Amino acid sequence: MYQQERERTSEETQPQRQTPDPDLSLALSFTAEDLVANRRGWLTDHQREMVNIRRRNAMLKFSAFAVLLAGVVLAWTLILNRLTMMDDLLLVAIFGALLIAISVLMSYTWHHFQWWQVLREDSKLETLLSISGRAIKASDGTPQITVDDVIFYPEKKAFKAFKNGELYIIYYVPYSKTILAAHPVEV
Repeated sequence: MYQQERERTSEETQPQRQTPDPDLSLALSFTAEDLVANRRGWLTDHQREMVNIRRRNAMLKFSAFAVLLAGVVLAWTLILNRLTMMDDLLLVAIFGALLIAISVLMSYTWHHFQWWQVLREDSKLETLLSISGRAIKASDGTPQITVDDVIFYPEKKAFKAFKNGELYIIYYVPYSKTILAAHPVEV
């Protein structure tokens, strides 16, 4: 019995706010019902759909960069076939510019593909994680929040809704560390 009492989380011992913080609720797009389910460790259908929307957006970006990459490679091939008699310096400049463009596009394509894979794993989940602690915002203006060594990169509107140094309970999916809901801890 004593062991069970000792293992209770700080969230269980804190008085629970019945309505979500309006700024956080608006910025993160969650409801009071979402918060109730999150306190029990569950994702709601609404939150799962939010993760799926992010996943679809990542796929669209990945696809767009892949098409751009294919276009640059095609342009490179066509230009090189037509410019065999041009000045060597111009040819080197064009080759260098196209090589840089291909490298940048490959990097963005790979980044969005990886992000899509991470969000795909999050979208399969039924449960989520929570963490409580002081939300420390990045001092350089980057939309980054750290809570007990866990780093989150929320969208700017969500970043602005958090108060630096305040205690929060944050509910998030583990792979992408996407914050789905949060509320201040009343001390």
